[in-house]
Amino acid sequence: MLKSKLLNRYDFSTFIIPEELSIQHEKIESQVEDAISFVAKKHVVLIESSDPIVSGDIVTVDIESDNTDLNKSNVQVSVGIGFNKRIEEHVVGMKIGEVKRISIDGEETTLKVVNAQRKIVPEVTDEFIEGLNIEHVHTIKEYKAHLYHDFSEQLKKQNVFKIAQAWIKAGIDGSEFDMSEEDIAHKLQNVREHAARENSSYEDYIVKYASVELENPSLEESEAYVRKSLTRGIQEMLLGQSFDATGANEFNLETYEKDIKEMANKADQPVEELKKSYSFEDYLQQQYKMHYYNYVLNLCKKRIELHD
Repeated sequence: MLKSKLLNRYDFSTFIIPEELSIQHEKIESQVEDAISFVAKKHVVLIESSDPIVSGDIVTVDIESDNTDLNKSNVQVSVGIGFNKRIEEHVVGMKIGEVKRISIDGEETTLKVVNAQRKIVPEVTDEFIEGLNIEHVHTIKEYKAHLYHDFSEQLKKQNVFKIAQAWIKAGIDGSEFDMSEEDIAHKLQNVREHAARENSSYEDYIVKYASVELENPSLEESEAYVRKSLTRGIQEMLLGQSFDATGANEFNLETYEKDIKEMANKADQPVEELKKSYSFEDYLQQQYKMHYYNYVLNLCKKRIELHD
């Protein structure tokens, strides 16, 4: 039985979502506009252009040279793509019918613009939206609302666990505990016993444990890390117990026996053997930790209005 106590629980309603994880409407609106532009580009048309050639135009050229290997007719070039730079850079500013002398691979060459076409991106219409065949979406306005909802939900799903992690930490940091040194010493003894079962020294075991997050930790740094981790585990358990809806110990020896039998069956391992590595104490801490995490996660989903 823990001697540590939760004295004052953090007021979870006061949590403020970090700015970098909040729903940024400007970003979503920009995504919506990008999606609308994509629809428009799917209906792009090409028209012959007599204006000076610019990047984005599709140009047809004839190439003539004393070197017959370079002679080519009706060469199509997409200006600005970079696929045929030695021609693209020369045709910019030219017009249909215009001729220019250029050098290709050191050879004097005549370049003639035979045709130039310009991409015209039309304005999106309701007819374009109808063609997308999205249920209940028939107009540009409806499509924008549809996109905004989808992008917003995507962002919420991406951020929900990050927000919950920040909220879980705020709950621990903002609560007041009376931590028992006896509880922590007991947990440290459990770590020693676990190291022995792993045929490892306590020192090697905790350094390896701390190395998951710390880079080349010293023994002193590892001990501090393990102590902090054990303390947090106790605090998570106390918070989880404080959210026990019935107040009647939702997790108990009866649920432990039931769960460990199921675990033993799945692992094809004797129950008594499994109990040595997963005690009733371990079970309670794990279950109430997850009870706390799930409580905060549900709070988070409600706060950001994420619909499963």
